Amino acid sequence: MAMSFKDDISPIGAARDIFAYFRADRPLKPFLVIASCVPPVLLFFMISLDAGEKSIPPPPTVTYFESWPADRSLAETKAAIAERQKLKDALMEKQRQSYKALGRAVGMDVEKIEREANALRRQAAQTEATKKAQENAKQLDANPNLTGASQ
Repeated sequence: MAMSFKDDISPIGAARDIFAYFRADRPLKPFLVIASCVPPVLLFFMISLDAGEKSIPPPPTVTYFESWPADRSLAETKAAIAERQKLKDALMEKQRQSYKALGRAVGMDVEKIEREANALRRQAAQTEATKKAQENAKQLDANPNLTGASQ
């Protein structure tokens, strides 16, 4: 008579096997039990530490908005804008100088690149001025009353 696996498998039988294994007298049993308990305990400890660090919400960020008096004059406004623009220009120049230093460090001819860029900017400005002049001329041809002369 052949025995099938279905007859041998049961939760009670599995529990009996585990307890029988632990009851057996083996020379390295304490070491094996400790060694088998260390990874799950270590994993649980690491997960709990990670969860504890990530569960703390970040501190709130404070966003400050610059406010001006309601009765500020136009001259004060323009002065503040000019001052802010000077700071912006200084920052852009500092950034430009750092990019030039980086370019020199990697062996690029920074002066040549700058000359070419300036030439392209001048050419674009000339093209834009030419287009504007042509558009103005077309508008004047289409509507002669825009010349500013009174009749």
